Amino acid sequence: MTSVPQIDQHPVLDQFDLDISIAFTKQVMNLLNDVYFRSRLIGFDTWEERNNPDAPLIFVSNHSGMAMPWDAVSFIAMLFRKFDYEYDKTLRTLITPYFTRVGLMSLYQIPNVLTRSGGIEATMKNFEASMSIKEGHVLIYPEGLRGIGKGFEHRYELQRVSSSIVRMALKYKTDIVHFASINAEYIHPFAFKSEWLNRVGKRLIGLPFLPLTILLPLILIQPWVFYMAFPANLTFVRKSRIKWQELTDLPKEEIDENVIKSIRDRLQQQLQQELNEAEEVYGRSPFGWRSFWRQLKRSYRSFPLWLPIGWPLLFWEFQRAYTSKEDGEIKLTGLSILSILSKQPWLLAYYIPILGWIPILFWSNRMSSSPTSAKKP
Repeated sequence: MTSVPQIDQHPVLDQFDLDISIAFTKQVMNLLNDVYFRSRLIGFDTWEERNNPDAPLIFVSNHSGMAMPWDAVSFIAMLFRKFDYEYDKTLRTLITPYFTRVGLMSLYQIPNVLTRSGGIEATMKNFEASMSIKEGHVLIYPEGLRGIGKGFEHRYELQRVSSSIVRMALKYKTDIVHFASINAEYIHPFAFKSEWLNRVGKRLIGLPFLPLTILLPLILIQPWVFYMAFPANLTFVRKSRIKWQELTDLPKEEIDENVIKSIRDRLQQQLQQELNEAEEVYGRSPFGWRSFWRQLKRSYRSFPLWLPIGWPLLFWEFQRAYTSKEDGEIKLTGLSILSILSKQPWLLAYYIPILGWIPILFWSNRMSSSPTSAKKP
């Protein structure tokens, strides 16, 4: 396996593990991207080179509402594969702190799964640190938590964009690369925002939002449903590259907070317009059922591990095989389910009605109190 060059010199950045990212992409996300999401990259024919050799480009995109960040995980894996898993062509992604601090928001309670794959807790201090990476670029969803919790009724409506991307682009004299995430809004369709449910979720289990959805009863009955996604045909469309010089022609000493906000507002209008254009072209068939059924037939041998019901087994079998140094290989056949459960019987908790939530919440609370823990549940 390839070792990560020791160049970042920052504890937040150094959590990234290239070996895990490569193995996770090849053995888990490539399967989900190819078979379930049928993810596509449009316009990413060449790697975006830095305009400032000392600073990464800032990639930005819209987020899907009321869902786990499958859009981000899918895009990063697709781009990683597109450019042959090279370290100098990686993305460090700023993620909302809820995904690093609340154990239930960590995919299937796998410790540090997002940070080891390049995720960085989204704070201004960490954003500043990320601008010092020597290789690759930075990805940020500038709507933040507002974008995730906006609800299906506001699909493809950009929530207020953070002005931090403007500040960083001007400070480090680096360009902004916009791409539109299309059909990701249908990962959890018809999930609506409810302030009352959000307050309940935050108070009882520390969640930033709890969607009002027809899946809510199923989530109680089958814990694995909490992390599921519908088979949206994820499509990532490269749009404009916004040069930092084009943001403003004012000298540095004249750029105050009002100027920053004005630039942010203009930038948001541009991003929204480009998002609308991409949605008009690529969002007409959000599920692409024909291609979905074709992939079902071709991938019957690994059924049902690529379906949401099999994801807890798939993700944790990868974690077990990798940490036990079994060459990081996992079996991708339906017949291996019994083998996986025999090695990790506690995974049955994801399939036990109602009572299965007791151990899952226990593991999640332990992770929340010790976010850097790498122990298994």
